[in-house]
Amino acid sequence: MKNIIKKNKSNKEAIFFLLSYLGVIPFIALTLLIWLLDEKNLQKFSDLLIFYTYLIFTFVGAIYWGITIKEKNQPKFRLVISILPVFIIMIIEFFINLLIIKKIILIILFFNLFLIFEVFLFKKKVIPKWFYLLRVKLNVIVTFFLLLALIKVF
Repeated sequence: MKNIIKKNKSNKEAIFFLLSYLGVIPFIALTLLIWLLDEKNLQKFSDLLIFYTYLIFTFVGAIYWGITIKEKNQPKFRLVISILPVFIIMIIEFFINLLIIKKIILIILFFNLFLIFEVFLFKKKVIPKWFYLLRVKLNVIVTFFLLLALIKVF
């Protein structure tokens, strides 16, 4: 019975890993397009990269909404943090008229600040080690490709 549980857990983690790394493909593809295509298309693909980054950032926050609502003692701070990405994006996109360069810088900053929050969740054993390590790796990859796009847009 233990082997079946372990096997299912491994399959569950494998699905998370697969879907997570598939989610990185648009960062890679859009950054490559930004570098390879002419200046005429630069704005369109930069905007698309920012849009996709916003989606992923809100998704990361939503994960913690799901984790928190499953707990008996629901820390309100974590519920607030889980919806914070949506408000950050609304402020960046709708209330402040920023150039694409500043948007990329801000989203890199917030992605990495959110990862610092996840360090505390990992230390409190709110999230499992494999998930935390996956988030660190994905965060490095996303930050790297956003920095590459920033260099080209700059």
